[in-house]
Amino acid sequence: MRVLFVNTYDAAGGGGAAIAAGRLCNAVKAAGADADFFCLYPQKSGGAEGSLTVESPFRRFAHRASFYIERAALYGRYTSKLDISKWSFNILPNFIRPPSGKKYDLIHLHWIGDSFINMRSLAAFAGGVPVVWTLHDSWAFTGGCHVPYDCKKYLRNCGNCPQLKSGVEKDLSRAIFNIKQRSYGSLENMHIVSPSSWLAGCAQKSSLLAGRDIRVIANGIDGEMFMPVNKRDAREKLGIDPEKKIILFSGPAALNNVNKGFHFLIAAMKHLYGSVGDIELVVAGDREPSSAPELKYKINYAGRISDQSVMALYNAAADLLVSPSMQENLPGTIIEAFACGTPAAAFNIGGTGEIIDDKVNGCLVKPFDVGELAGAIAWVLSDGVRASKLGAAAREKFEREFTARKMCLEYMRLYEEILNL
Repeated sequence: MRVLFVNTYDAAGGGGAAIAAGRLCNAVKAAGADADFFCLYPQKSGGAEGSLTVESPFRRFAHRASFYIERAALYGRYTSKLDISKWSFNILPNFIRPPSGKKYDLIHLHWIGDSFINMRSLAAFAGGVPVVWTLHDSWAFTGGCHVPYDCKKYLRNCGNCPQLKSGVEKDLSRAIFNIKQRSYGSLENMHIVSPSSWLAGCAQKSSLLAGRDIRVIANGIDGEMFMPVNKRDAREKLGIDPEKKIILFSGPAALNNVNKGFHFLIAAMKHLYGSVGDIELVVAGDREPSSAPELKYKINYAGRISDQSVMALYNAAADLLVSPSMQENLPGTIIEAFACGTPAAAFNIGGTGEIIDDKVNGCLVKPFDVGELAGAIAWVLSDGVRASKLGAAAREKFEREFTARKMCLEYMRLYEEILNL
């Protein structure tokens, strides 16, 4: 069985989707499949094993040209209205094809935004072999946005996009929607996987993916790398004060992504002054911004972390992970914390409720209520015995539902079913 994993960025240089795709690729290889990871910018270390990239200089140039032309169109017309980091076109020609020299039995798409795989030529890219597409956000069934928030226009057909604020039905989102509709029509053997039941439900209701084979397979991680260790030992290795209560906020470049909700966490922590002792906030995955927020508590910016063993230490060292995102699929940051025996607090949005059981292994909070979020943080941090019980329950939940082995077995069964093996 030869499988090509396709993701715009390598696991060491991308976000949560890239990390999840890289972990799956490595797990499938370990299970005996012949798998390659195809991306734009392979990293020398920390990514998927043996990552491949676009070989042709012309095609690499064509990709960059299409990316900048598409971005220029957004800047020129919607710069004051739109967070373009949440948008991808993928409609201009870039001639990208799978690596030459090997014939694949199956193409496994992951996050392919930022103009990587052209929607007009998706069938040509697949080359007649079955396609599995794991959804890491909503982009596959919208007219361009990765995060639609409360918008439900994808249920019928996008247009008059609230993010573009175009004011007309036949806008850019409608054009992209129509291109995807035509493209998917030429791909009969395409199977959709969602890590969360929540996103699977959105996809099933969408006009673009309704009627497709849609499965739910949760993301999994290595429970021998991400595992509970003595918190004092972990903090000593990381140079973190062993006496403070440690709140962890993690994710690659999450501070620049409004959807990740760092502003909600800062607001919530201001409610905590004097209530639960000395706290330190550790930001793992980003460096200190030029305009850092004002907070009486220390903020420790750990920077970008590509070494997963170091990320595991940060999770094990924390007393609580806080994930204040506005919309999420199945947050890998929470799964990492659970694997390390650290409870989590998060807004009850998207697929977070499929990981966190309220007051059992963490806290689910009314969306965007910073007062309630502060209360949840205080509830965990004010009682060490309670926090330990929550952490133990978190690890138990991880071992039942989110191991790399479980994820790999479910995907291998899907591949075999599709290929009639």
